[in-house]
Amino acid sequence: MVMFAFTAAPPIQDGWYTGVITASSKETTKGGDGEYLSLTVVVTQGQYSGEAFFDLLNVINPNPAAEAIARKQLSKYCSAMGIASFQDTEQLHNIPFEFRGAWVPSKDPQYPDTFKIKDVRPILGPGAAQAQQQFAQPMPQATGGQGQWTPPAQPQSQPQQQPAQWTPPQQPPQQNVPPQQQQQWQPPPQPAQAQQAPPQAQQQGQWTPPAQPPQGQPPVAKQPPW
Repeated sequence: MVMFAFTAAPPIQDGWYTGVITASSKETTKGGDGEYLSLTVVVTQGQYSGEAFFDLLNVINPNPAAEAIARKQLSKYCSAMGIASFQDTEQLHNIPFEFRGAWVPSKDPQYPDTFKIKDVRPILGPGAAQAQQQFAQPMPQATGGQGQWTPPAQPQSQPQQQPAQWTPPQQPPQQNVPPQQQQQWQPPPQPAQAQQAPPQAQQQGQWTPPAQPPQGQPPVAKQPPW
C-alpha cells in the first residue's frame, strides 16, 4: 500500500486565456466528404498553464455554413498573430495570443462536455510584451510535411488592361516648298493664216473664152470653105 495524497484541480473556467498553438494536423471527416484542421492550443499563463485543448475547423465541408465558420475562426487566429497569409500551419505555431473558452454540454451522454475556443484576439494589456518575449523565436519555414494543411494558392490578380486608345497616324514632316505662283490666263495661239493659193490649173472640160486679137489690127477674114 502506498500512501499518496492528491487533490484534483478544479476544471478550467470560462474566460479569456493566453495561449499558443503547439501542433496542427489535417484530418478527413468521418463521411469522407470533407477535411478539418485540428489545432492544439495550450494555455501558457495563469493557474491553468499547460492545459491543452483542440480547436477543430471544418476548412473543407459540403455544408457552406460550417466551412464559413471555420474560415472565419482561422482568420481570427491570423489577425491575432499578425500574420496576413501563410502556406503551412507550422507558421502559426508558438505565437502567443488570447482566446476565450467556454464549456459546451455534450449532446451524447457517452461523451463528456468539451471546452471550446469561442473567440481569438491579440494579447492586450501589460502582459503583451512578456508573452512576446517568452515565445520569441524565428518563425518556422513552411515545410509542407504530411498532415499539415496548406491553403490553396490564390490566383494573382492581373492588372486591368486599359482599352486601346486610338492614335492618329503620324503626319510626314512638311517640306518648305515655295508657294506656286498663280498661273495667269493666256489666250490660245491663233492658227497661221493660210497662204494665198496659186491659181488652180484649168480643169479638163472647162470652157475657156477665145483669145482676143491685139488692138489696132483688123481681123483677118476667113475664106468660106466653098
